[in-house]
Amino acid sequence: MKKFFLLPVVALLAIVMISCTGNNNASTSQQQSGASATVDSTVSQAQDAKAQPGESNLPEEITSFIKEHFPNATIANAKTEKEANGMEYDVTLNDSTEVDFDANKQWNKVECKTGAVPEKLVPQAIATYAKENYKGQAITEIDKDDKGGYEIKLANGMELKFDKDGKFLSVDKK
Repeated sequence: MKKFFLLPVVALLAIVMISCTGNNNASTSQQQSGASATVDSTVSQAQDAKAQPGESNLPEEITSFIKEHFPNATIANAKTEKEANGMEYDVTLNDSTEVDFDANKQWNKVECKTGAVPEKLVPQAIATYAKENYKGQAITEIDKDDKGGYEIKLANGMELKFDKDGKFLSVDKK
């Protein structure tokens, strides 16, 4: 009689062990499924990153501009923004310089965090005015406005506004 009593207990233990092992497999399967979802998510994120232009898929006009005016810098990041008039580009260089381009692939803003805006980008009348009136102050930012004018920022934080011909308009002492 004891043999018959022991047999169901052993069978019950075997069923419980198999059941627990089955749950572990299910858990492992769920973990693998979760890992698969993570991999899929990572692949999706990598594909999203590819949607953002790097140097190799920026328009030639932009990469040429960067190479000409910032020969010692490389493109660290580039983003596109779809606007009503076309695609605009925001490029960040490895020295933290930011250059924004309009839909015609022309620069409309240059912000240098670690140096001066290249002289070639500053209209002569504006460069002359800044040198004569703010000696020793580098132009660290230049921004074209919608009317063809310019706003520059000096190293000391002062902002100067000019019309399209480079005639001084106003100063903002931020």
